[in-house]
Amino acid sequence: MKSQSTRLAAITFLLCALALTVFSAANSVTLDSSRPMGEQIQAFIQWYGELDPRDKAQWDAALDRMAELRGAQEDMLVGFADFSSGTVYVLPKGKVYHLSADCRYVRSNPEASGMALEDAVGAGYERACSVCGD
Repeated sequence: MKSQSTRLAAITFLLCALALTVFSAANSVTLDSSRPMGEQIQAFIQWYGELDPRDKAQWDAALDRMAELRGAQEDMLVGFADFSSGTVYVLPKGKVYHLSADCRYVRSNPEASGMALEDAVGAGYERACSVCGD
């Protein structure tokens, strides 16, 4: 389950990436933290709707790339959020601990359980999972 801070970090990342993309496309959009986000999103949609087709194509490519990056960022943040709390996940018959509850091995095993990293190491879990622990 994604925490509110994880979602906030992902939104912040998206907005920063959006701002950078705008500047690199020689267009400008100003985000104002004192204005409601919904109002700014509507202004952006209107501005985007008025772009010529060539600029829209550049925006579409940039937004697609940002969506890919956001997905990777969210995956990383979910794993970091779990690990920063000191919780790792273990499987009863495994030798490795998992840093993310979202790891495919943890999600697919109903017997997975969370515990402190120190406890997992003390119980014989030898290393981090190669999928979620890299």
